[in-house]
Amino acid sequence: MAMDNQVVGFVKDSDDAAVDGTNAHAPGGPGVWGEGVPGVLGTARPSTREIGVYGISEFGPGVKGESRVSNAALTEDVSFGVWGKSWGTREEGDAAGVKGEAARAPGVWGKSTTNPGVLGESRDAAGGDFTGPTGVVCTGGGSGRRGPGIRASSEEGCGGEFESPMHAQVRLVPNEVEFVPGEAGPNPKLPRFGRPGELIAVTDAEGTCSLWLCVSRLDFTLTAAWAPVQLGATIWGQA
Repeated sequence: MAMDNQVVGFVKDSDDAAVDGTNAHAPGGPGVWGEGVPGVLGTARPSTREIGVYGISEFGPGVKGESRVSNAALTEDVSFGVWGKSWGTREEGDAAGVKGEAARAPGVWGKSTTNPGVLGESRDAAGGDFTGPTGVVCTGGGSGRRGPGIRASSEEGCGGEFESPMHAQVRLVPNEVEFVPGEAGPNPKLPRFGRPGELIAVTDAEGTCSLWLCVSRLDFTLTAAWAPVQLGATIWGQA
């Protein structure tokens, strides 16, 4: 039914779509094209608590959003391929601007060539909040495989803060290395390259762990100099 250049679909007692757009001649073309402010608007009845817009695909994205506004032309934050907005609160349950869900793949995948794949920002809370068997798993390096797995910084606070009521706050997984004879006893073969401030934990063949701090390096060869972290007597845990 057409009314003043509009298309209105109505279904009374069926699960079929009120409006079905199918492009039979151009497999790569859209079935429905909307242009306006917004181009396409989907609204669900408040009583149903259902979805305003639903996209499904056999082989590609169910819904794809694209913004063609370049950064140079921006006067405000409007260059988003997909913009999700929610008026709910976290205490109410499932309330988020954008929610991604998957059974055997990442719920949300962010990818960028020159900027962070995912950017989180909050005025009064953490930029990101993660919960799982492991809260956050980070792998650094990119194509070069040499970047840090995680980098944290703060202009006025601590670079990192860790808390655990029942276990150690931080654990360095020790590297099992070869020990060679030295003047004061066996010394571990530590990395040739390092930067002052790097801390490494190593174990010998018997599993004894020791800590070493990079204290300097030669300017031309970048060869690292390591010093042992002196520890006191050992005690057995009882808590």
